[in-house]
Amino acid sequence: SSGSLTISGGTVTATGGNSTGSDGSGGSGIYSVSGDVTISGGSTVTAKGGDGGNFGGGSGIYSVGRVAISDGAVTANGGDSKDGDGGYGISSSGVAISGGTVTANGGDGGNVSGGGIISGNGGVTISGGTVKAAGGDSKDGYGGDGIRSGGGVTISGNTVNAAGGNGGKVGGYGICSFDRVAISGGAVTANGGDG
Repeated sequence: SSGSLTISGGTVTATGGNSTGSDGSGGSGIYSVSGDVTISGGSTVTAKGGDGGNFGGGSGIYSVGRVAISDGAVTANGGDSKDGDGGYGISSSGVAISGGTVTANGGDGGNVSGGGIISGNGGVTISGGTVKAAGGDSKDGYGGDGIRSGGGVTISGNTVNAAGGNGGKVGGYGICSFDRVAISGGAVTANGGDG
């Protein structure tokens, strides 16, 4: 998408293409180069990043803007990469989840695995619904983080399970933030991966 993308009902399945060469990267299931991705209205969305070569797997959902989910069932899986980086489940400048059931899994990678939910300075805000985010595994390097944010993580009144992936060197974090983490309600479980 070259603008905002809104899914307000129905069933959507989006799968990124796999790399056809050893040096290629997988495509993203849902990819927005500008604007936000908004999912609401009881939608059922399944987005899968394609598997990549040395340059990594694709993201399940990738947006330069914000990803906002208020209802429905959303599953976003990053693609795997044998020698490169695993893809992200959900990757955007900011993630806001206020309802529904969201499952985001990072792809497995050779050196670095993908994170479940990855956000830039816009942060991650979870105020409702059920969220399960898991980082992928890495055979040689670093496990992916369940939730990773450059702008803080705020969780209130819901169920969140965040798990870091396993790594050959270092396991991933359950929740990793470069700003504050604020939890004011709900049931939150965060486990790091083995390294």
